[in-house]
Amino acid sequence: MRRERLLGRSLFREHADVEVERAGPWLVPVGQATDAPERIFSLVGDRPAVVVWSCDAGEPALYRHLRSLNLVQIPVWAAAGASTPPENGVEAPAETVLFRHWDPRVLGALMPVLDAGQFIRIVGPASEITYWAEDYGGLKRVIADPDWRGAGGGLLSIRGEQIALLGDRRVQASRRRIMNFLRTSVPEHASSRSDSELYQDVVRYEASARAVGLSSERSFGKWAHLMAMSGEAIAVRDGSAHRYLTTAPGHPDDKLEMLIAEMIAVGRRAEQGA
Repeated sequence: MRRERLLGRSLFREHADVEVERAGPWLVPVGQATDAPERIFSLVGDRPAVVVWSCDAGEPALYRHLRSLNLVQIPVWAAAGASTPPENGVEAPAETVLFRHWDPRVLGALMPVLDAGQFIRIVGPASEITYWAEDYGGLKRVIADPDWRGAGGGLLSIRGEQIALLGDRRVQASRRRIMNFLRTSVPEHASSRSDSELYQDVVRYEASARAVGLSSERSFGKWAHLMAMSGEAIAVRDGSAHRYLTTAPGHPDDKLEMLIAEMIAVGRRAEQGA
């Protein structure tokens, strides 16, 4: 922030790791200079790292509130990375984890699944929260009702059924990102498809990707590209690509990268020999 001549306070102040504290998040008042918003966005670039809070109660009140949101309680199974609870039906204890309330993607996914008490707990003394959640409909404004009563203290807690809803919303967002990628990378295929048709394509490509062991969104997107380019021939079960991904040693995500690199190399050799 020194480069952009901005003053701010770390929301991780007194963190045991100085580098973690330095890396943010920070509360940066936009009223410190007329061009502060421009400088903030210049510093952030295209990273999803800006949430704008309006708080008539003043900066000290907002700072205390945001510091109180740094942690959240979620079920242990969710903290371990699962999207659904264990099948034994036993209510799992909660675990305290970091809450990235400064990330527009997190707020874009989370805010619609909250109940009234949770919603008020996040808004706190603010009158408005604004953020750009590209994967969840773009610009979002959360406006506080003047009649709301202040929420009590304590950690924000997210319930198991809300975690499941978050998982559904993130899957939808991932599929929309892959749709946008296909419209750019394979326009000859995507331009002839309606949003509904392309969405169904992406769902089908995703199922095919999982069938060969792929697991990351990055791999899903690349597999979707190959599926669209090949008319889905890449997924033929007795084909060389399917055999390589499902039987050769190594993780399928890594093998897909090597497969694509080899396909590019073959294409270049063919061009040079033409």
